[in-house]
Amino acid sequence: MNQEYAAISRIASSTLYSEASDGFIQTLIENEIATSWPKLTQSPKRQQGLDLLACYLNEYTIESNLPLTVEFNRLFIGPETMPAAPWGSVYLFKDQLLNGDSTVALKAFFKRNNIDFKLNENQPVDHLGLIFAAMELLLNTPDSKDGENQLRILIGEHMCPWVYRVFELIFEHANSDYYRGFSLLIEDFVDTLINELNIIPSQRPIYR
Repeated sequence: MNQEYAAISRIASSTLYSEASDGFIQTLIENEIATSWPKLTQSPKRQQGLDLLACYLNEYTIESNLPLTVEFNRLFIGPETMPAAPWGSVYLFKDQLLNGDSTVALKAFFKRNNIDFKLNENQPVDHLGLIFAAMELLLNTPDSKDGENQLRILIGEHMCPWVYRVFELIFEHANSDYYRGFSLLIEDFVDTLINELNIIPSQRPIYR
């Protein structure tokens, strides 16, 4: 299970953290990702996500890449108000600013688990793409039992209170089937982990 789930976490991290390069899209096409995506659930959400992603990849050309880059920046970077800001503190605090108390708590969690990202930019650690990267590391932990215990904490306490709102906003505001499809597939993946690891999600007010 862990190897397959680690691979999904890697794809989720790449999708949410970086612009989709032509090379990345071509790799998805070559690996027939829309048909080889693991059958985590039988949910309509999963099927809709696969249908949307398949539609995008079947029609993809190199000319499609620039609009996808523009969309990534519009959704997740700015400079205008981001429809689907990828940082947890934006959702968990009334002022909707970066580096809130939730960011500090997540940074402490990463430190306890020796998770350190060598980034070329000053990026708050509660970026959703980085959280999925941390999930990949925990899923590849040699001590799988401890890795699963830490994964429960990461997902239940640091991700669940706000992540579903991000998925909702991506699906609502994305113009491409690429991001709409992946928002559903990644959400279905989180659903699967919550169910399989018996995670009880923490509840917090959402301000965005």
